[in-house]
Formats: sequence, structure tokens, C-alpha cells
Amino acid sequence: MALIVIIAGCTFFGGHDELTIDREKISCNKLRFDGYYIVDDKKDETVSTYILYRNGIIFYVMSINRKEIPELEKKMINMNLDMTEFHRYHWGVFQIEGDSIKYEKWAAYDGYKPAFLHSGYILNDTTFVITSVSSDSKIFDKPRYTKTNTVYRFKQLPLKPDSTNNFIN
Repeated sequence: MALIVIIAGCTFFGGHDELTIDREKISCNKLRFDGYYIVDDKKDETVSTYILYRNGIIFYVMSINRKEIPELEKKMINMNLDMTEFHRYHWGVFQIEGDSIKYEKWAAYDGYKPAFLHSGYILNDTTFVITSVSSDSKIFDKPRYTKTNTVYRFKQLPLKPDSTNNFIN
């Protein structure tokens, strides 16, 4: 009995979902890739930062105080981000089909990394809007679905970190 509890605990507290969408090279010019995107709801002092790569990888850099953006940009330009500090939940994959965008990335949840699918539309080459977030991870008792209206705005950057990571091939 103890062995079953240990095995179940390891699966829950150290495992992760598999991503369900495939990474695809992005050849369209629907969005800009020479910088990063900020989620800024203007309601608080924190912004979330994401980098999209043409190889279909999305990288959640971090949520920071808006006053720290210049320092983050400086670190990205100088390649001073310690990529070993980032975990599975910083990475994901995305696809663009017509004016639709979707990305799937892991989240940190009590040690387990469930995958969440974010879906929405492209407004223009510097802005996209995520309208829903969903997960049918095995750690939840039922599928989760949330409507949202999260706006991602582009900020140009002359250099950005490499997308090589230990979690997505």
C-alpha cells in the first residue's frame, strides 16, 4: 500500500502533462518576432512578458513590476538571462492559422505541471488577444475552461534569448 502512495505522489508532485499541439515553424507575417509581448492589464503594477519564436516555441519570461522592464530588456539584449533558472512552466508551443493563434504551455500547480491551451485571435502584427484558456489535465476532477480577454502587445528588441531549452525539442 505504501508503494502505491509513493508512486502516486511522485506522479502528481513531479510529473507533467504532454502538450497536445505540435510545434510548427511559423512562416507567415501575421505577428512580429523581433521582440517580445507584454500582457498589461493596467490594473496593477505587474506585467507578464512572453517571447514568440518563429520555430513555434513560446517562452514566458516572467511577471515583473512595470518599472523593471528596462532592466529586463537590458538582460535580454545582453544575453544575461540565466536560462538554467527557468523551468518547464516557462515554455510552450504555439500555432497560427489565419487570424487565429493558440499556444499551450505548462503551469506550476502543486508540483505538477498541467498543460493549458490559450486560444484567441490576431488583431494586427503587434497585438493578439487570448479569449479562452482550457485544460483537461488528469490532475483536475473535470476539464477547466475560462473565458478571458487578455491582450498581448509587442515591444521591439534588437536581440532576444535563444529558444533552446530542455523541455521542447
